[in-house]
Amino acid sequence: MTATQNRAQGTSLQALRRRVKSEKWVKGAVNYDEDLHFSTYYLRASCSEVTAPLYPGYSCVVAAYESFNETYYLLKEECRESAVAIVNRALRQPGWLPGILRAIRRHSDGLRSIFPAETSSAMLSRLPEGALLGLYRRHDARNRRLYKYARLPEALDRGVSYFTEFLQENLRERGLSEGDCGGFRAAFRAGGAERAGARDPGIRSNRAVRAVASEGGG
Repeated sequence: MTATQNRAQGTSLQALRRRVKSEKWVKGAVNYDEDLHFSTYYLRASCSEVTAPLYPGYSCVVAAYESFNETYYLLKEECRESAVAIVNRALRQPGWLPGILRAIRRHSDGLRSIFPAETSSAMLSRLPEGALLGLYRRHDARNRRLYKYARLPEALDRGVSYFTEFLQENLRERGLSEGDCGGFRAAFRAGGAERAGARDPGIRSNRAVRAVASEGGG
């Protein structure tokens, strides 16, 4: 690393240190036995430059890795802003969030055709450099397309549980007791995990938004 690069890195770390101390942060997630290569896809896909115009996203992601376990942090206000924006758009445009989920499924299915079925270590070792680079580029492009959409549903509750609180409030307004609300949430989670359509972790949230929207909630 050159002296100029060292100075630039030091300046960036100082700026990050000031921001960490001056703003409110929340834990975005803890991921165990995390593949760092894979991690770069979903963390980059959460940044504002990538999430626009779907939702606001996050201006800064701070991630720490220890023994292959990842913990990342986000600005609390940005978590809330993203969740609010997604819920409001889902209520204004009932077809929007189901469209996001269809895009997630489509791009997830597209991952299967990145590598030929006969791919093996031996086959890869025999590939010319150009062909190998082509596989890497295809792998990269398809994962980037997927995570542009796949990170959105989780942002409904990431860091601040905004959607959970939104759902509870709307259920109470419709006359459900606290006990009924708790039972609804438990059944909601259990049922959503068993349905074939629940490959994406945010599909349960989508159905709840549509249920509230159909009753005039907002």
